[in-house]
Amino acid sequence: PTTTSREYVSVLGMGDSYISGEGAAGTYFAGTDTKQNKCHLSWFSYPYRAGAQAFQYGHSVACSGATMFDVSMAAGDPSGVVKTENDYKGQTRDKTVWGDRDTDVIKTSLVPGYAQQVVFAREYKPRTILLSVGGNDVAFAKILATCVAGEVAGTCYHYYEDRVQLMEQILGQYERLVKTYKSVLAESGGARVYVVGYPQILKESGACG
Repeated sequence: PTTTSREYVSVLGMGDSYISGEGAAGTYFAGTDTKQNKCHLSWFSYPYRAGAQAFQYGHSVACSGATMFDVSMAAGDPSGVVKTENDYKGQTRDKTVWGDRDTDVIKTSLVPGYAQQVVFAREYKPRTILLSVGGNDVAFAKILATCVAGEVAGTCYHYYEDRVQLMEQILGQYERLVKTYKSVLAESGGARVYVVGYPQILKESGACG
């Protein structure tokens, strides 16, 4: 993303790999596909496609692998270690805390992975925010791998108890999601926040494998 003034961000993408454009290799923004930063933010991601069609100035700070805590402090650090925004270590490999980074450069360039994403919502006050988050908080990749590589062909969480446990794990994220949404709404100064849902990748009656 190029340097911009805050008044020119009319729509801002936030969240995880579903909205960053993970998988569209060859179209990632500079600095988001390196050994240091694997955010994989693509020109072909939804915020830029939607931005080109409906908004004059669209940007995104979404980052592959992002959890709710990577979006906002309001979600709470699951490890209980990080207490303030300045102590946030980002999603990059160097794990430098936010308080020790060149924050002005990061906020101006809109490069994701270094700051909690709500920082950009606070800085630019976009009119519209597109947000996708939550899958990594329930280890989506692990769940998918379990389904595809299940010991019993064509089944996914074969036992009822396992399915109940998984559903409880997913439903248990509700309060954290609400806190995240409210934080993004408040920090943006009242933007229209649209939560982009995850696709249904399996048929209800289909075999996972």
